[in-house]
Amino acid sequence: MPKLIAHRGGANSYPEMSLAAIKQTLLLKPWAVEVDLRFTCDDKAVIHHDSSAQRLFGVDRLIRAMSLEEYSELRYLTEKNIGPCSLEELLQLAPPRLLFHMKDAGNHLRQLLALMDVYQPESEIIWGLTEVSDFDYLVSLSSRHQVFAFPHNAEAMEDWLDQPVAAIRLWEKWLTSERIQMIHAAGKKVLVMVGEPQTVGEIEISDLKQLIAGPIDFVLLNNVENAISLLTN
Repeated sequence: MPKLIAHRGGANSYPEMSLAAIKQTLLLKPWAVEVDLRFTCDDKAVIHHDSSAQRLFGVDRLIRAMSLEEYSELRYLTEKNIGPCSLEELLQLAPPRLLFHMKDAGNHLRQLLALMDVYQPESEIIWGLTEVSDFDYLVSLSSRHQVFAFPHNAEAMEDWLDQPVAAIRLWEKWLTSERIQMIHAAGKKVLVMVGEPQTVGEIEISDLKQLIAGPIDFVLLNNVENAISLLTN
């Protein structure tokens, strides 16, 4: 059976990637929790997917144009008493395993590695990288870290086949038996991102049953609780 990874912190009953959502997800014990990392103007890592604060907080500002203090003062549109969290706040929870989907890696990798040296004994970190150049830079800094490739499109998957990464992410609509075989033949695992860009992380139970019956290794989805029930029954 494939291992389950909670997409954007999981836990549908709390705002996306809030500490409350991640805490609830950790109680369900998925294999890993995936979060997206961005950086503020004062180079602080925060847990946020979009480049802007508009969708979640109703503030039309780029994350990279805000200080950490300004970002921390935001409140979710759906839960006015809940704010966003920084990477350090997340790491203080000591989750067993985190998958970082890096939205803006580059020179920030060195800074993040230094932070990981503080928290690594408590949390296993997997780096989700979209660019081979970022992977090369990470390896030049440290070769001990596990990496999952997040190619921009199906064709870019082949750029990662010769790289020593642990897994390659495919969107559900990219799945073909040929691509799965290519990834496995290269000695890597297949991570499936369910849903479409408009419904990312969402999947019907009937479709999930069919998906997990196939030769895949990881599933990245929102509703971990339903998936765990399906796998254990």
